Amino acid sequence: MKKNFFKKLSFVLALAMVLSTITPAGAFAATKLSLTAAKKYLHLDVDGLNKYNFDINGTKGKGWTYNWYTANENVATVAKNGVVTAEGVGSTKVVCEITDKSDELVKELSATVVVRDNIKSLTITNTPKDGKLNVKVENDFNRSFVTNSGSTTKTSAVTRWTVDKEGATINADNGKFVATKAGEYVVTARSFQSTEKYNTWLVSKDDTLVLATATYKVTVAATMESAKQIDKDTVQVTFTAPVTDVAANMTISSLVAATGTKIKQVIKEVKMNAENTVATVDMYIEFTADTTYVVDFTGMENVQFKAATKNDTDVTDMQIVTTQATVGTAKAIEVKLLNKDGVDITTANLLTRVTFTSSSDRAYYNPSTKELTMYTKGDTSNITAVFHTWKYDTTTGKEIGIIEKTGVITCVDVVTVTVGAVSAYTIVNDNAPDFDKVSHTLAADDQTYRLYVKAKKSDNETYANSKDDANFSFTTSDNSVLIVSPSGTLWPIKAGSAVVVVKYGDTVIDALTITINPKREASIFNLDNAVFSLSNDVTVNDSKTVKLEVLDQYQKPVVLKDVSITLNAGSVSDNLIVGSVSGSASQITFNASGADAGSYTYTVKANGQTRFININVQEPKEQPNPLSAYYKLNLSATTLDMNVKSDDKTEILTVKIYGYASNNVANDVRPVSGGSFTVEVTKPNGSVDNALLNADGTITFANAVSGSAVTKLDKGVYRLRLLEGNKVHDIATVEVKDTQATPTVTFDRTVSEKTDRDQAILDCIVVKLSGVAQDDSKITIENAGIYGSGKEVFVKYVKFTENIGGATIVHTVNVDQTIIFK
Repeated sequence: MKKNFFKKLSFVLALAMVLSTITPAGAFAATKLSLTAAKKYLHLDVDGLNKYNFDINGTKGKGWTYNWYTANENVATVAKNGVVTAEGVGSTKVVCEITDKSDELVKELSATVVVRDNIKSLTITNTPKDGKLNVKVENDFNRSFVTNSGSTTKTSAVTRWTVDKEGATINADNGKFVATKAGEYVVTARSFQSTEKYNTWLVSKDDTLVLATATYKVTVAATMESAKQIDKDTVQVTFTAPVTDVAANMTISSLVAATGTKIKQVIKEVKMNAENTVATVDMYIEFTADTTYVVDFTGMENVQFKAATKNDTDVTDMQIVTTQATVGTAKAIEVKLLNKDGVDITTANLLTRVTFTSSSDRAYYNPSTKELTMYTKGDTSNITAVFHTWKYDTTTGKEIGIIEKTGVITCVDVVTVTVGAVSAYTIVNDNAPDFDKVSHTLAADDQTYRLYVKAKKSDNETYANSKDDANFSFTTSDNSVLIVSPSGTLWPIKAGSAVVVVKYGDTVIDALTITINPKREASIFNLDNAVFSLSNDVTVNDSKTVKLEVLDQYQKPVVLKDVSITLNAGSVSDNLIVGSVSGSASQITFNASGADAGSYTYTVKANGQTRFININVQEPKEQPNPLSAYYKLNLSATTLDMNVKSDDKTEILTVKIYGYASNNVANDVRPVSGGSFTVEVTKPNGSVDNALLNADGTITFANAVSGSAVTKLDKGVYRLRLLEGNKVHDIATVEVKDTQATPTVTFDRTVSEKTDRDQAILDCIVVKLSGVAQDDSKITIENAGIYGSGKEVFVKYVKFTENIGGATIVHTVNVDQTIIFK
C-alpha cells in the first residue's frame, strides 16, 4: 500500500513542475479578481451620492495595467483610478480591462451603474377650491415635481403623505384625504429616494432622508347631512360635525314647486344633542303634507325633506302614549300614528279609526269618548288599541290590515294640571287668532291689536288658549316701546323690541319677544304699465288703462291718496287722459284717438311717491289697398283669475281685431262677428266653442250676480284663432286660473250621540273656508253623497254654499269618512 502511494505522489509533483514552466503565475491569480460592487446606484447632483470609487478585489500581478471605461458616458464617466461619476439618468456598464506587462489580457471586470434622478422640489396640486372642504368629503391630493435633471414627468423617487392632527386621515401612498371633524389641517408631502428610505424615515424621523417637502393648509367645515321629519311640526337636522349658534344661522322654508320660491317659516325652538351634531327644530306652524321644505344654514349647502302625507294608507305603526290615569277622572287615551319612516302623522281624522278595549273590571272605558276612568290608586288596566282600515275580506268578512297594540295604564293620585311653555303665539287685530298663520310683529302706529298664546297642558293632550282662558296674563318689559294690558291688548309706542312675560296663574311660563317696526309709510309706488305705444287712428280709438298700487315698507297695500298726474314739458301738448284723475283714483285711462303723434311723458304722484309714464303715440303709415298690411288679435289680458270677490264680481276678457299698417301701427278695427273675420275659441279640453265670444267681443269667464249662483268657465289655456275663411291671420292664448279659496273639512268626532243621520254628520264635521269654521246652515247633505244605511254611513261629500256679495258658489266638499250615530 505504501509503495503505491509514493508512486502516485511522485507523479503529481512531476506534473506540477512541468505546468509551472508552461503557464504564467498571474493567470491563476486573475481567476480570483472582482470589482468591489457588481451593481451600484448613484444619484444625480447629490453630493456624496453621485460618485463611487470602484476597486479590484484579489491579488494583483506585477506590471499589470488597468484600463477603465463606460458603455455610456452620458449616464456615467469613469476616471483612471476607477472613480465613477453620475452624468445623466439611466443605466450603463462600467468595465475594467486588465493586461499584463506583455500587454496580454489578464481579465475584464464589469459592473452595472444605475443613475437615479431625485426630486429637487415639490408642489401640492389638486387642492380644494379656496382651501375649503366639507366634513366627510374626500379630496385626492396630488403633487407636481422638478427633479435634479429638470424633469417634471419622470422620477424614481417616491412621495409620501401625512396630515398634522387627529380628525382627518390621508392615504400615505396616494394622498386621498378625508376629515371626520371640522377644523384646520396641514397636509405634508415628502419625497424620498426609495420606499426603503421612506420606511427608514418612518422609524427614525431622520429628515436628512427627505429629498423635498411641500405643505398645504385645508379648512374643513361641518355640513348638514340630512333633515328628517319627526312629527307634524318637528324636524331633525343632522350635521357631519359639531356646530354652534344653530338658531341664529338656520332657516327653514317651504318650497313653491311651480316657481321655486322659498317661503320662510317661523322656528319656535332649537334643541341640540350632547355632541352638538343633531338639531331638533320645532316650528310654530305644522308642515304642509307632501310639500318640500328647504333647510338653509349659513355657509353650508342646504338639505331638503318632503313633509309626510297623512292618509290612512300611510299609517304603518301605532304607539300607546298614555300610561297613567288620575283617580276618579276620565282620561282620554292618547296614541301616536306613525308612517313607514317613523314620522308621527297623527291627525284628528286618523284617530277616528282607532278603537280601544280595556281588560280591567275595576275601570270604566267609554267607547264614545275613548276615555278610561279608574278608581283605585295602584290599579292597572291593560288597553288594546286597534287602528282600523275598514277594508274587509270578501270571503271571510274579516277586517284586513289592522294595526293592534297593547299597553298598561296605572291609576295614580290626583295631580294638578298645569301648562308648559307657550307652544304658539300670534298678534291679530280681531278676536280670531289663527295659530297656523302667526304674526310676531307690529308697526309703531298699529292699533287694536291683541296678543294670543296657546300652551300645552301637563296632561300632554290638551291646550290652554288665552282667547278663552282667563288664567293667562301678560306684562311688558319696556313700556316705552310696547304697552300690554293684562289680557294681551297691545299698544305699540315706537320702533324697537320688547319682551312680553306670560303668566298662567301666578307662574311665569314663557317670555316672548315682540318686534315693533317703524310706522307704516307709503314707500313703494307701482304702475302695472309705464311704457307703451298707442295708435292715433280715430277708427281704432286705441286706449290703455294703467293701474296704480301703493305699498308700505312691509309690502302691505296702502290706501291711495293725493293722486295727481301732469304732462311733462317737452311732450306733445294733446291731452290723452280720459276723465279726471285725483284723490284716491286707482287707475288712469289714456286714449290717443286723433292725438298728435309723438312722445308723451306724464308725472304721476300718489301718497308722496312719484312715477313716470311714457306713451309713444304713432300714426299709421298710409296704405294702398287693402287698408291694412295685416290683422292681429288684441286681448285685454293674457292671464285671468276667476277669484270673484264682493268688490270684484266679474272676470271678463275683451277681444278686438286690429288691422296694422306697414309700420306696425294699428289703423283699423274690425268686428269680431258679422264681418269677414271670425274668432275661433278652443277650450282647455280641446273642443271649439265660438259661442263663448259675445258679439261685443267679450268672454265672461266668471260672473257673480246678486241673487244668482256664480258662474265660471273651465280653468286652463284658451286658444283664439283669427280666421278669414280658411286663412289663419293670428293665434293668441289666455291662461285662466282660479285661486278662489276652496273649503276643507275637519272632524270633531266620527261617533255622534245624535239620532238623526244628517244632524249626526253635522255634529261630526267642521267645514272651514280660509281656515275659518263655517256655520252648519251653509252645509247641504245630499243622499247621493251618502253610502250605506242604518246607524253607520260613509259620507263621500257634502255641499257648502258660499255667499259673495249676494251671489253664491256651491262647493262640493269631499268628506270620505264613516260616521256612526245612535
